[in-house]
Amino acid sequence: MQQSGNDRPHPDATQDHAAQDHAARDAATLSSRDRIAVVNAIGALVGKADTPDLHRQQAHDILQSLSSDAVVDVRAALARAIAEYPLLPPKLAETLASDVADVAVPMLRHSAALSDAFLISLIDASLDDPDKHDVQSTIAAREGVSAPVSTKLLSDGHAVAVETVLGNKSATIVDEGFEALFSRLDLDANMLWLAAARDDLPGKSVETCHRLVLTDVFERQLCRDVRQKLIETYSLPPSMADDIVKAAQEDALAQATDTQSSAAQLVPLATHLKTHGDITASLMLRMICHGSLGFAIAAFQVLTGKTEKDVHAAFKGAGSDALNELYIESGLKSYFRFAIVTAAKRMTASPQHAAKTVELIIRDIVKFYRGIAPGSLDQVLSNLSHEADRWQE
Repeated sequence: MQQSGNDRPHPDATQDHAAQDHAARDAATLSSRDRIAVVNAIGALVGKADTPDLHRQQAHDILQSLSSDAVVDVRAALARAIAEYPLLPPKLAETLASDVADVAVPMLRHSAALSDAFLISLIDASLDDPDKHDVQSTIAAREGVSAPVSTKLLSDGHAVAVETVLGNKSATIVDEGFEALFSRLDLDANMLWLAAARDDLPGKSVETCHRLVLTDVFERQLCRDVRQKLIETYSLPPSMADDIVKAAQEDALAQATDTQSSAAQLVPLATHLKTHGDITASLMLRMICHGSLGFAIAAFQVLTGKTEKDVHAAFKGAGSDALNELYIESGLKSYFRFAIVTAAKRMTASPQHAAKTVELIIRDIVKFYRGIAPGSLDQVLSNLSHEADRWQE
C-alpha cells in the first residue's frame, strides 16, 4: 500500500535517523571524544516525541552498549544526555545509577525510570559507607521524592540528606516520616527549623515541634524562631496554647527593659494567634492568672484595635467599666467577661502576691457563676469552658 503524504517520514528526518544509527553502530571504532558525540546524538534522537518505535528500540540497544563503555567520560556523557528521558528502560537506568558518582548523579537526581524500591536499596547500601553518603543527598534532592523514600531518608539517612529532603518542597513527607525525624538521636536545631518551615506538617507533628522547642534543649533564639514560624503557619494545639504563650512571655520579658519593648515582642505573637482564632477567653484568663498581663494587654490591642496606651490605661486604672467595655469590644465569649475583668482587676492591683491573688480570683468566680465548683485553676477553667459552651447552645 502506498503511503499518504501525511504518513510518509520527512526525508530529512529519515536521513537523520539513518545517520545516527550508522554512527552509533560504528561507535566501538571511534575515539572516546567521538563516542561522546554519538552519545549526544542518540540522546537527542530518543528525546524526540516523533521517533518511530523501530528507531527508538535500536537507540535503546545502542545506549545499553554504551552504558558499559570503558571510559568514564563516555558513560557520564550518556547519563547526562538521557537522565530526563521518560521512556528509558529501568534496567539501563539502574545500571547507570549504580555507576561511579560522575555517571550516577545525573540519573539519581533526574531519572523517573528509577523505582522507589531501587532508590531505597541504594540508601540501604550507603548507610555504612561514608564514601556513598552523597548518594543519599542526591536522592533527597530529586523532584517529587515519594513518601516511602523520604521516610527512609528521615529514618536512617545521614544529616545532610535529612536536611536536603526537608528543604525539598516537592518531596512528599507523611506522618511516619516526621515521626521518624523527631525520634532521631541526632535531631538538631537546623532539622527542626526545616521541618517547621514546611507547609505540610500534620497536626500531630505541629504539636511535637512545639513540645521540642519548649524543652530548652535547643538554642533559645532558634526555639523562638521555630515557634514563631509554627504560629505563622499552623493553628496552635489547644492543649499547648498556654505553654506556648507563657514561653513567648518569658522570652519577651527576658529581652525587655520596659513596657514598650515587651509589647514589641508580644503584639506580633498575639497577631498571629488571632489569625488562627487562637486567642480564646480561657487562654486570656489563664495568662492573666499566671501574671502574664503583658500578653493580655497585647491581645486586647490586637482584638480591639486600640493603642497600647489605651489598653494599658484600662488595666492600670483597674476600673470595672473600662475593662468591661474593653472586653465587649474584644469579641471574646461574653460568658467569660466577669471572670476576666475580675482577674485583670485583682492581678493588676496585686501582682506581687500571685498565688494568693489567684485564690481570690477563683473565689470570686465560684461566687458569681452558677455550677462552678471550687477547685484548682485548671478545674475552674475547664468548668467555665464547659458552661460557656452550654450557655451558647
